[in-house]
Amino acid sequence: MRKRNEGNFAVIREFVDRYFLENQRSPSTREIEAGTGIPRATAQRCLRLMSESGEISYGKRRGIETDLSRKIGQRKRDNIVASGAEVVATGCPACMMQLSDMLAHNGDSVTVKHTIEI
Repeated sequence: MRKRNEGNFAVIREFVDRYFLENQRSPSTREIEAGTGIPRATAQRCLRLMSESGEISYGKRRGIETDLSRKIGQRKRDNIVASGAEVVATGCPACMMQLSDMLAHNGDSVTVKHTIEI
């Protein structure tokens, strides 16, 4: 059984939330290592354990999703739906994924496109 290091979890969670607010995307494990001093392999183990326990959503392609990023995504989704828009466009691939996921999760029929598609 893997040992949990709650101190590392808290440091990583705080770093990920702060990084997401500043950059509108999830940090890589290299960025977590550089920003926290926690070795990359340890950060990866912590992220997997946090994901297994439901504390975060972590996948190699999707990045890291915490409660904060879900709340921000839900707020974006609510604003888009309230606008009555049928299509929303962004030039940020991470934003496209977040918006697509939030809209699909809520059963909305808004189409998400990259600005180059408009």
